[in-house]
Amino acid sequence: MKRVTTLLILLSLAFQTDAQLVGALLKGAIDKKDKAAKEELAGQEWESIGEIAKRWEEGEYMHWSVSEGRYLSPTKKMTVSFDKDDKGEITGVNLYNDSKYTTSSSEGITFVTSYGKSGDKVYLTEGTAVVYSVGSNGIRIIALFGEKIKVSVLQREIEAYRAYAATQTTAQDEAHKAELAAKRKAEEEARQAKYGLEGKSVAKVEIINFKIPEKFGNHTALPSYDLKTTLKNGEIISTEKSGEGYSSDYEITYNTKIDFGKLGKGFIEGDKYTMTVKCKSNPSITATKDVVVPYNQNMSHAWNGTSWSRSAGESGYNITLQIKQAKHAVTGEDILMVRLLKGSEVMDEYKIGIDQTIYLRCNGGKGGYEDGKGGFNGGNGGNITVLKDPNVKYYNLDYSNNGGQAGSLGASSGRDGVFKEEVRALKF
Repeated sequence: MKRVTTLLILLSLAFQTDAQLVGALLKGAIDKKDKAAKEELAGQEWESIGEIAKRWEEGEYMHWSVSEGRYLSPTKKMTVSFDKDDKGEITGVNLYNDSKYTTSSSEGITFVTSYGKSGDKVYLTEGTAVVYSVGSNGIRIIALFGEKIKVSVLQREIEAYRAYAATQTTAQDEAHKAELAAKRKAEEEARQAKYGLEGKSVAKVEIINFKIPEKFGNHTALPSYDLKTTLKNGEIISTEKSGEGYSSDYEITYNTKIDFGKLGKGFIEGDKYTMTVKCKSNPSITATKDVVVPYNQNMSHAWNGTSWSRSAGESGYNITLQIKQAKHAVTGEDILMVRLLKGSEVMDEYKIGIDQTIYLRCNGGKGGYEDGKGGFNGGNGGNITVLKDPNVKYYNLDYSNNGGQAGSLGASSGRDGVFKEEVRALKF
């Protein structure tokens, strides 16, 4: 009995070994065939499915569902229809009687990779509309409308088509961008020839459409304007209209400090400044504009301590304001000269109208909170000192130097800062 059992075991092992060998050989043959099919498809040129869609006839087609690579029994015929634009291009495929799959519209790209909806895509052959998706495992066939095609064949075909489509859309996109660049270059060359001042004889330059902002003083935007040039032949070139004259053809300077298109800090001498415009190609041709500064702007300063989500809030800065009254050099109106210091460092200097308001915030930062450590304390408010010259009638100051909030009930809020005012003769 023992010998019989041993013999059966040996025969079983031999059979299993043969089966494994056969399976391996079959798999190798299938893989080799699949590889050859993919290589053949990879070298093929494909027509855009947008062109194939134009040849389709709208109507009733058999619908096949696919599950795990296998066709399920057909349910019923369903309508396949198409949407077109005014040029006759297919912009959408309508399946499942009323489900619209559209193509993305990119300027210059006419090759259609797929029509899509909510992650699903549509591929077209002459007689089959294929609904599929693309995932980490490759192409997954979801359903067919029309003629039945083997799932593995469709997967290989769609994969090859998408690879080819990528080369076509990339090439079309690059060609379109190159075409646009060439067009822009030609347009710019034409504009430069017509409106550029280089090589042209200039008679005069004017500053026109000059408009001072409603609120204008230190740290406010500069006035807006246009530049108008008259050539010796009587032709006028202006920057008024977009796409005509070039602001870059002029060199613009100011006899006061300008920071990023705004009046800078500092006391403006004479309460006015001069703007000078020089034609770069004809440096002897200039125009000037004297601008009176009204100082009708409020001023805001934030010197708060930083709030932190997982540590203590920082204290607000200690700030000193020096304020002196003066007369506007042009209008004779009362104005204030203000200097702001952090410690002994001068942080800002400016003039404002006597009725304008200075807003100053030196609050402490809020404390944070961290699990396992609890809440953190808020920062202290900064101290504010106003040094007022005896000639100051009054000034408007809106300030806040409150202590920062604690990060939780177990922590402490910061103390409020101190405010004080002193009268002292100031020289500046």
